[in-house]
Amino acid sequence: MTKLKKLLHIVTLSGLAVAQPIYSIFSNNAEFFVAHDTQPIMLIFLCLVISLVIPILLLPVTLVPGKIGHFSFLGLVSIFTCLMALPLIDQIGVISEYSKILLSATFGISIAILYLLLSGFRLWLTLFSPLVFVFPIQFLFFSPVFSLLFPDSVYKVGALEREGTPPIVLVILDELSTQSLLNRDKGLDRSRYPNFAKLADDGTWYKNASTMGLATTQVVPSILSGLAPYQDEETRLPIVKAYPKNIFTWLRKSYDFNVSERITTLCPDNLCNKNQGEPTSLKGMAIDMAVVYLHRVTPSGYRYLLPDISSNWTGFGFSVMEEINAPRKIYEGERFEKFIHSIKSGEKPSLNVIHSVLPHVPYNYLASGTHYAYEKGVPEGVNNERWSDQEEIVKLGYQRYSQQLAYVDKLLGQLFHQLEIENLYNEALVIVTSDHGVSFQVGLHRRDLTLESLVDVVPVPLIVKFPHQKEPSVDGRFVSNVDILPTIVDVLAVELPWEMAGFSLLSERDRAEILIPFPEPARDLRFSPKDTFSAPHFEKLLGYSGLGKIRPDTEENLLKDFLGQDTKQVKQVFQGQLKIENKIAFRNIDLDSNYLPALLKGEVISDESAPLTLGLAVQNKIVGFTKTFSFSGQQHHFSFLIPEKAFSNGDNKIEVFAITDQDFGLYLQRVVEDSWVFYPSKSILGFLDRIIVRETDVFFTGWAIDVNTLSPASEVYLIIEGEVIAWSKLTISRQDVDLKYNSKEPLISGYQFSIPRKQLETMLDEGFLLKDIQIVAVNAKNESNALIINPKAIAKALSQFGRLPILTN
Repeated sequence: MTKLKKLLHIVTLSGLAVAQPIYSIFSNNAEFFVAHDTQPIMLIFLCLVISLVIPILLLPVTLVPGKIGHFSFLGLVSIFTCLMALPLIDQIGVISEYSKILLSATFGISIAILYLLLSGFRLWLTLFSPLVFVFPIQFLFFSPVFSLLFPDSVYKVGALEREGTPPIVLVILDELSTQSLLNRDKGLDRSRYPNFAKLADDGTWYKNASTMGLATTQVVPSILSGLAPYQDEETRLPIVKAYPKNIFTWLRKSYDFNVSERITTLCPDNLCNKNQGEPTSLKGMAIDMAVVYLHRVTPSGYRYLLPDISSNWTGFGFSVMEEINAPRKIYEGERFEKFIHSIKSGEKPSLNVIHSVLPHVPYNYLASGTHYAYEKGVPEGVNNERWSDQEEIVKLGYQRYSQQLAYVDKLLGQLFHQLEIENLYNEALVIVTSDHGVSFQVGLHRRDLTLESLVDVVPVPLIVKFPHQKEPSVDGRFVSNVDILPTIVDVLAVELPWEMAGFSLLSERDRAEILIPFPEPARDLRFSPKDTFSAPHFEKLLGYSGLGKIRPDTEENLLKDFLGQDTKQVKQVFQGQLKIENKIAFRNIDLDSNYLPALLKGEVISDESAPLTLGLAVQNKIVGFTKTFSFSGQQHHFSFLIPEKAFSNGDNKIEVFAITDQDFGLYLQRVVEDSWVFYPSKSILGFLDRIIVRETDVFFTGWAIDVNTLSPASEVYLIIEGEVIAWSKLTISRQDVDLKYNSKEPLISGYQFSIPRKQLETMLDEGFLLKDIQIVAVNAKNESNALIINPKAIAKALSQFGRLPILTN
């Protein structure tokens, strides 16, 4: 067979197994490219890479002489056909994930044999090869991507030309439900969110405002254009070509622009500075695309190993591939602050518009703006966008959300202060809203609409301070965030040259129903406002924490006397053992840094069957409470979100106390840390095979099993200089270990744990060497063994810190 024919066959198989699925996925999700601010030349380049460069890179396989080259080529045929088969075989629900992979591999090998034996099959591949170039043509010219390939720079609306107009500030937040801002009296919670309350005191709070959609790509364009989602077309991208009639094209001649968009690009490039966020990275986009493709070809039972792609449009790829030499990420809080500092007074009034993906997941900020995590997706307790059925983990999720929302409130305070510095606050039209809400109800989906979650997802905050407004007002009419642009038009006392779906908030109009439109009108959802706005229920989720309020006539009220209690004199000891996942993080705390280890996780080993009530002490003072819950194989897992004020500079002492109900009331009982007594056994084998160094953390990954029982180890421990500083359960499936030990069922034998990068740097500065590190695995009988450490992983990690790879003493 000629080398040309082999190349054509590679092109065909690569097109069917890789290119066509990628084109299909992203032609139906072109918002991905909008969120990445993809330029037309980048789209063309991507198509060239996917359809041509990948096959060309595999060309050397066809040039290898003899049997090695022949069998290598057949291996490629097997791999490509296996990738084609995996998504189809994955739909067979009655077989194990391991069997799905084995069946796909068998199919791939069978096709390779047919390829070898049947000349007609090879001829078919040759004849079909030109057709694979239909895939990129269809992708570029006959899908929504076409709108991105040929952006429309002609504004289809007359621009307002008028002097004396007020400055405008429009803040669109993300995943912010009205419920989360309320106290039990259905008023704004002034103590937690004083700047939302300040704006309401200076303006008008539309307490019964609702959203017009369930997705950012629908709602934000509606807010900026005044059009209902899908008003003109069945599908549309959140770009200026799809929405040429919008606030930016209309006000382009009368206003100076300060705009920061995420996910959407309704402001034309020549009007808006698009460098408010992190720079567009072709590498980052390619990695994101690769992760999405892996979700397609990975059996569903193993997809939990991949980065989550359900909660964001960008950035999930770097959650596993980003290392310290990667470009520094610009975080959402920094982007918001940059927008604030860009607000200036000038000869023209300014149009200041930001869509911020806060307080949207991930939850990484404390109320002060300090990071306590650098997660990429949804918090623990969320699986397939649905909350766990355990109340305590949902409470923790809401506490984290509430801290991030408090940070948003702080940013609003900075925004108002900047307006006052520029002497713009009084005369400005200031509007704060959200695209849609989010639910925190046990067992429910975070975003989908049900009768139970309706009150969380549909109502959104809408607070408007009109220019020179003198008196505060609370308006109870049923309005929508699509009414924002009609209101701006009314304030400017002009007519807009297109018809809008909403109405001005300055009118007397009201809504008899709430409509959530869909591309197919038959799917439109209609609700009575009376069913949508009810008494607030989020407040109960603040739980047992010094971060929130302890309310009367609840269980938390019984715990309030313990807050701040000195624990030095506690003598009682609880019958159980404590394990803290990452205790080293509490060494050398620097309050002036932008990071605090405020999320504490661990386990209490106890024979108690009911959940335990725990108190957390920092520096011998009780600072918060929680209950244990079953999670990841741990009967009494716990997670605390520690109040920032509890930390002090230097080493911070962390203790956990069980709160038990005895004859004369509630008592504290100290939970003593595990004594870490290990009993050596050669039956425990495993490996530390990778160290991932990121901007804030260092991750250790590997596997460990008991070879006598062919079962995973129970736990692994990171020990440095004789001290246990981190531990982890084994929660990751390792197919390589399955194959190595010929296991018929997948072994959940992989582990991953982390320590703060700063702490590792400190130990390196103090001269610790490879011989000081041990990874110890323990089985169910408490038998243990030190795992083999890959010296190349250590060397690579140390080199990233700018140190020589010291492999011996």
